[in-house]
Amino acid sequence: RLAPLLHQVQPQETILLETLLPLRLAASTEGAGRPIFCIHPILGVSLSFATLVPFFPENRPVYALQDAGLMLGEHAPRTMQDLAAMYLEQIRAVQPEGPYTLVGWSMGGLVAHALTSLLHAEGEERVSLVMLDSYPLLSEGNPSSAHMTDEDLIAQAIPMLGMDFPENRPDTLEDLADRVVEDMLQSGLTIPAEFGDVEVLCAQFRSVVRQNLQLMRAWIPERLNADMLFFRATQRGAGLVRDDPALWQSYLGGKLSVQDLNSTHASMLDSDHAHDLTQSIMVFENRPIMKAPQSAPSPSSD
Repeated sequence: RLAPLLHQVQPQETILLETLLPLRLAASTEGAGRPIFCIHPILGVSLSFATLVPFFPENRPVYALQDAGLMLGEHAPRTMQDLAAMYLEQIRAVQPEGPYTLVGWSMGGLVAHALTSLLHAEGEERVSLVMLDSYPLLSEGNPSSAHMTDEDLIAQAIPMLGMDFPENRPDTLEDLADRVVEDMLQSGLTIPAEFGDVEVLCAQFRSVVRQNLQLMRAWIPERLNADMLFFRATQRGAGLVRDDPALWQSYLGGKLSVQDLNSTHASMLDSDHAHDLTQSIMVFENRPIMKAPQSAPSPSSD
């Protein structure tokens, strides 16, 4: 997954900390197609989206949004809305006007939803919102997650992250962050030496995971007048019970299109699935875009 990035001109040690990382730029600005913006899971890096790049037309730039560098900086975003606003500034810098394509995996789907809300508030309705196995964190019997306890947050986050703990479930946020990073390493991901010291990077990832958990805890989705394409991972562990995309229907005014992917949550961006994902995304982009409902005219005073 990381090989294509190792040939970029920028220093390799900065790749993980770039906020807007170009996975591929258009060969020429003339005739450049619509960019695709990919949004990170809870680790804060989006390198796994590199598998999709070869299956989008060559004239379409593909960008990865990442918050690892932001979270490790002095002015880390405190809320999901702040993070989305930072990303929107980056997106507008390379694509001032729509239509926009936002593809979020895991936590990235929540960020994509928040970004779509900001774009709609600015009058931009031409947004294709795509989620890969992303679920809102909502307390049982409470539509707000803002006051969720650590125990509830862990219980909600584990299935959203696609993790399975039949026993020895993490009981603190620090423990969960450790297990997320451990799971990343056990998945077979090899961190190239060019990216720096592995122990230092893992410590940074743990910090990013803890901070992203706090962003998710306090975020409440707004209702969008939008369609959504949702890819659901069908290979579930015994402990994963919250995998119903219909959870989003309360926050959508448009159509929720669900496609099952024969994969685990962690393997959704494996190369075996890349062709099917990209083809479905491009079909979704070509649908008629929903328009905001027009307000009724005021009654005549005559």
